[in-house]
Amino acid sequence: MNLAIVIPVFDRFEFLPALLGQLSSQSALPDRVVIVDHGRSSLAMDGNWPFEVEILKRDSSLWFAAATNEGLLHARKGNPQFLMILNDDVVIGCDQWLARLLQFASDRDVMVASTAVDHSLCVWYAGVQLKSAAFRYDFCERGRPYQEIDRSPVVCDVLPTRGLLFPASLLDRIGYLNDCALPHHSSDYEWTARAKKQGVDLVMVRDVYVITGSDPPSNHAGISLRYELAVYFQNPYLKGSFPVARAYATNVFAQPYRTAFLVAHLGRFFARCIWKRLSSVATL
Repeated sequence: MNLAIVIPVFDRFEFLPALLGQLSSQSALPDRVVIVDHGRSSLAMDGNWPFEVEILKRDSSLWFAAATNEGLLHARKGNPQFLMILNDDVVIGCDQWLARLLQFASDRDVMVASTAVDHSLCVWYAGVQLKSAAFRYDFCERGRPYQEIDRSPVVCDVLPTRGLLFPASLLDRIGYLNDCALPHHSSDYEWTARAKKQGVDLVMVRDVYVITGSDPPSNHAGISLRYELAVYFQNPYLKGSFPVARAYATNVFAQPYRTAFLVAHLGRFFARCIWKRLSSVATL
């Protein structure tokens, strides 16, 4: 099976040699790896790999979605059967990881990803499902030790792009990431939600995993409420900001659920603001 892997990178080159080494030791090898360097400095790679490695230099004004689209467009020129989007900073959990994902995807109209754990092997992603009544997504098994979870595959409502494998032909049907409305955060969720609407199964295979750094907790207790509100309502590149939530909801949900989702998002934001400030006062 012909597979091309797309790895977008922005000024974080130190993880790439180890990642390419891990891909080289997989029992099933990719045919090509396309690294999209959209950083402010230029990447140079030395090494002999058992697959073709290409580096695409792109403008540093690109964010994740546009850089990933550039890589997918270029990778498709080789007519691969499968494509994968992979984060540059992951550590692959075992040498059967890629073979397992390819095995699961080989005869299905499916997008498939694996479990993601942190460096202490606690779950970060083991399935993402929409809790409709609560207007939020539930991250299955998050925080639990990986060895304690059910390893059966789970059907998801969205998938992250930390090693997302899919047939290349799906791009003709669902299109590419929406780099205009969602240039960075939530672009992968919107894209995979769009695929699901068109009948594509989204599956997380939980008997293999990658190790990834978890997002650092945000703590704005030391800054003014006025500044935090300004950032939340104006920054389209901030994870969890209102512009991101609005663009996501507009592209994924129909009315009246869209409005309810945004109202719940606002409510959770203001609740966090109040809780953080009450907590800081209590510790004085």
